[in-house]
Amino acid sequence: MADMRKKSTKDLLETAKSRYKIMADDDRHNRLDALEDIRFVNLPGAQWNENMKTLRGDRPCYEYNKTRIRCKRIINDMRDNRPSGKVRGVEGDDPKVAEIYEGLIRNIWNTSHGDNATDYAAEYQVEGGMGAWRVNTEYSADTAFNQDIVIEMIDNPFSLYADPGCKDMLKRDAKDWIYTSRIPVDDYEAEYGKKPPLDFESSGQEDDYDDSWTDEQTVRIAEYWYKVPVKKDLWLLETGEVVDSTTDEARGIDKKQIKDTREVDTFDIMMCILSGDRILKGPVKWAGRKFPWVMVYGEYKVIDGRTY
Repeated sequence: MADMRKKSTKDLLETAKSRYKIMADDDRHNRLDALEDIRFVNLPGAQWNENMKTLRGDRPCYEYNKTRIRCKRIINDMRDNRPSGKVRGVEGDDPKVAEIYEGLIRNIWNTSHGDNATDYAAEYQVEGGMGAWRVNTEYSADTAFNQDIVIEMIDNPFSLYADPGCKDMLKRDAKDWIYTSRIPVDDYEAEYGKKPPLDFESSGQEDDYDDSWTDEQTVRIAEYWYKVPVKKDLWLLETGEVVDSTTDEARGIDKKQIKDTREVDTFDIMMCILSGDRILKGPVKWAGRKFPWVMVYGEYKVIDGRTY
């Protein structure tokens, strides 16, 4: 049993590393272009390439950054006209339930400062063509077991990769995602043990293209999110209610109340945290039916079968 578990763990690690390479290679052209655009907008001196600077010699390289002003104008317009969701009931007592749900959603958004997360994503969306934010859960207090839903900012959208086989623009049909981040070695050892850390990477290139400043004091880890196929039974009760047989609700139902059953092919969403040589945490089952990542794009085109 231990050998099977070890083999399964090793297979999962290798799968995540190979999938990362596929995701990184597929979207590398977009990310390099996006990074060049973001530098052009934000960094002094980035509007002249190094060859042009060399050819000019001692002559000054003036910049009048009108692009940044126009980008800020668009971002401020987006802040002034933020979209918001509306939950609507369709029949019976649904309007009352919809009102409750809408209140809960607004509370989650406000307590999480969701506007900050989406505004930050909008800056990357306008300047580089792509941004992202995430949905997460956290314990409501240090003395509680209840968890709250929270909206979180992703400070570097270049660290997030989705299944390149997606057909949906918002990646809702993705089979897996990878999110990488760098943490201090001291934090790594405190959380995962003293074993020498090995960076998670498989393509030989840094996935966010800006790690030339990092040193031996940080280590790259990755969250690997993926779907696992499962089968379950649905029960149709005499009352017309449909019940999932795997839920707690199903345990208290008398079998005589079941009018019909249907087997359904579905999936669970799993997550594990990886370094370059081992699984640090998980796999654990995610509570939601959707992946927690939200991608936002500027323009999105498919040209000759490739996404730009």
